[in-house]
Amino acid sequence: MAKPTARRIPSDDCIVTVDGVAYNTHEGEWVELRPGGSVAGLQVAASLAGIETELKSFQGEADGEIQAIVALGRHLGRMAEVIAPRLMAWTWTNDRSEPHPQPDGTADQLTRLLGDTELLYLFKLVYAGESPAQRKNDLRPLPITSSATGSAETGTPSHTKGRNRSKAS
Repeated sequence: MAKPTARRIPSDDCIVTVDGVAYNTHEGEWVELRPGGSVAGLQVAASLAGIETELKSFQGEADGEIQAIVALGRHLGRMAEVIAPRLMAWTWTNDRSEPHPQPDGTADQLTRLLGDTELLYLFKLVYAGESPAQRKNDLRPLPITSSATGSAETGTPSHTKGRNRSKAS
């Protein structure tokens, strides 16, 4: 029996908010994910369900902000470990619109390249198999039968320009 086929999912709805301004940082870009989750992923999802309570428990403590950052970092690192083996390819770019290197299957790469909002976005995609916009519009991703369309060595994808357009919240 064949392994599940990676799905190409547009990332137009990956919104990053900075100082109250929403940015479509990956507009016109996509990710290819192998669908399905793992037990470890379900454990991470369960731990995330209680993170708000955990973070609130640090409020008012002298080093509460530091404790909250450490706790959040622990959760994000575990999310990256779950995402990494399922992320097959992407056309994502950094804040300078330079292409990220193609995924190498390691959590370390994801935690170096991505912010917390992007990791959470990918984590949701791994378990939902589609983006929030696709679910809203009842669109289904098409299976991809080939590998990434860019150079694996340089990570150069064929992508569009124009990301980081500001939208008022």
